Amino acid sequence: MYHPVSGLSGERRCETCQSLNPPDLEARPRGQPATIFLDCVKLKGSVKSTACRYCTLLHEALQPEYDNRELNWDDARGPLELRVELGRPLKIFDRTNAVYLEIFCETADPIFPTLGPPSYHVEEHSSSVQCHQQVKSWLKSCLETHSSCTTFNGPYLPTRIIDVGLIKGHADTFQEPVLVENSRVKANAHATCRYVALSYCWGQNPNAVKTTFANYPAHKQLIELSSLPKTIQDAILLTRYLRIPYLWVDALCIIQDDPDDWAREAGTMRSVYSSAELTISASTASASSEGIFGPQRFGTPARPLSCSGGKAKVCQNIAREHNRFEVQMCMPSPLPITRRAWTLQESVLSNRVVHYTGNELVWECNEWYRCECGLAEYQIEDDDDVTARLIRQPDLLRVSSRAGIHKKWRDLVVMYTERQLSYDVDKLVAINGIADSVARAILMKPIDRYLAGLWSDDLAHGLLWAVEDDWFRQSRDATFVYRRPKAWRAPSWSWAAVEGPVDYPPLTKLTSEIQLVAAEIEPRTQHDTTGRIISAKLILKGKMVRGVGLVAHKNTSAQKNTRRDHINGFRHQVVYKGASYDFLPDDLEQKLPGPFYACLLVGQIDWWGSTQCFFLVLELADAKLQTYKRIGVSCLGHGDVDGQSRHHFPMFDNAVLEAVTLV
Repeated sequence: MYHPVSGLSGERRCETCQSLNPPDLEARPRGQPATIFLDCVKLKGSVKSTACRYCTLLHEALQPEYDNRELNWDDARGPLELRVELGRPLKIFDRTNAVYLEIFCETADPIFPTLGPPSYHVEEHSSSVQCHQQVKSWLKSCLETHSSCTTFNGPYLPTRIIDVGLIKGHADTFQEPVLVENSRVKANAHATCRYVALSYCWGQNPNAVKTTFANYPAHKQLIELSSLPKTIQDAILLTRYLRIPYLWVDALCIIQDDPDDWAREAGTMRSVYSSAELTISASTASASSEGIFGPQRFGTPARPLSCSGGKAKVCQNIAREHNRFEVQMCMPSPLPITRRAWTLQESVLSNRVVHYTGNELVWECNEWYRCECGLAEYQIEDDDDVTARLIRQPDLLRVSSRAGIHKKWRDLVVMYTERQLSYDVDKLVAINGIADSVARAILMKPIDRYLAGLWSDDLAHGLLWAVEDDWFRQSRDATFVYRRPKAWRAPSWSWAAVEGPVDYPPLTKLTSEIQLVAAEIEPRTQHDTTGRIISAKLILKGKMVRGVGLVAHKNTSAQKNTRRDHINGFRHQVVYKGASYDFLPDDLEQKLPGPFYACLLVGQIDWWGSTQCFFLVLELADAKLQTYKRIGVSCLGHGDVDGQSRHHFPMFDNAVLEAVTLV
């Protein structure tokens, strides 16, 4: 049955789709669309029985989407939600099957008068001039209007930098790149310190060009652009388009086979990335051979609908696909760059980053998060959790509480341990730029030492890291590993002593039960005191009990390896004087049970009238020196063997304060 449609030349309104023109549409204020609900069965029936052109339009838009996803449009019965607004595209939602579409007309069409222009535009390929211009526009706006994006280091150039070959007065002609030392640049009174930094994944490409002792002199004369990996080539092309003279790339600007140069330059990462005018993030490339630029999923061309003579088109509704966390955190289907440990600090320390995500371009600076489509733009607040602006903004750090700074550090450690390294020994080095930023801010506070990934004024919280249990591990992909490194790189009490994601319990009112008596941390080089270390130990004063037993209970339920507080299907407990307490082992290599185990009380929380205790599980490392190493932590709800909840801890009732050495 049809009814007259107001304002549409006496047409009759379709009872199924309301001819995409609900009665109150014209009276609605902008931003308040009308909603039409219909189901797939009625829609398909209307197409057959009435030949309604609006139902036909919806049918043609929807059918390929279902068939392409193997949902079978002929069997579709679910509800559809249409959102109609004058001058805007029609939005179609099938929430049951996660189908979200837009139908639009690029120019006004009297046949479909309620269809407006598309809500967004994204280039098909990120190598387009339009994409380069978008980056240039974002950068220009940020440089001219964002006071919070100012570089705080003053004029700075890394030790070595790539001159990308700009020729004054020639926009399209360039010289070959060349590696220059900063002393040469500074000697030129007319030279600038403007440079771009590259954040990318090396990948498994042993033949990729890099600077070594042997070719360093040659690189200072010339580097053939065509000889470089595709990612570095693309970075040079974009840097040239932006008319910025220099580019910093680790593979070329650090002498890779010189351990002293490598250590010295690794200690400058805070300055390198925080001083760059822009950081380019090659987010989708898992190897340097793959390049920065590529097809963009959000730029897939809209499909013309034949029933409209091609005037109406359908595309994906991408508004709900935006996820700010994907450019920083290791999501269930992570971008390649979020798998690499080094790139976290490169992103966190940069004042401006453009991400080439494979969906669209994404811009982040200290004031704004922007995307190419324009559908998800946010002003970044001082305490923003995603970009960690607090770390790279010294003025904000200085007015933050010490507890707030430590909490931000622990959050970043959790994100960092989700990522992986090619070389185990780099665990502390690849986050040292962030540690340097925190250390510089904490100099304004009472003395707070950096202790192999922990902070002395936050030691109780810092020691209570835990490896992920089975419940968390089930959401990780197969590339994640949980193990000890092949060679010693950090003391047992540091999260850097294990490989794999760790977590911190959300303890906001923890009372420390330990005192730091002494800390001995020996760095590999004085050029980088927050990087690689040779040895480390802590002497703590606290309550410790010895002679505890360890047991492991195998989970035999159908939910094997998906349980909270279990590791690889086992629930681990400390047993002391008939009572048991759950704990998470740092790894499963230690032999269980054994006679030389102990527990050290780290902190307590008053929990609804009772006390919750948090402690380390220790193993005697050297009987002669009486040193202990950490093998696990108890930061869980506790229970005895039969699973009854326990909040009183008789284990520490008669313990006395004593000095304990942890290695």
